[in-house]
Amino acid sequence: MDDLLIWLLDTVQSVDPVARTLIAGLAVMLETSILIGLIVPGDTIVIIASMGVATPLEGIAMGVAVVIGALIGESIGFWLGRWLGPHIRVSWLG
Repeated sequence: MDDLLIWLLDTVQSVDPVARTLIAGLAVMLETSILIGLIVPGDTIVIIASMGVATPLEGIAMGVAVVIGALIGESIGFWLGRWLGPHIRVSWLG
């Protein structure tokens, strides 16, 4: 079990910090917008990505990316509902 955790930590830390931060923000955005979170929760990806944070600046960047991703995802979800909602209500799904 310890070997698995060490391998996971090494793998996460080997990813470029910018890419890791963008992946975390994108995961939260997808979770809150189009139900990707039912397959892989964005919170889990954020926690795993946070394991690789080495400096306070990286931590702040991760937090900002996650908050922005959540805001964008919620906005996309709202507009999808606003646009598709009336069509779904009159379809066989509604």
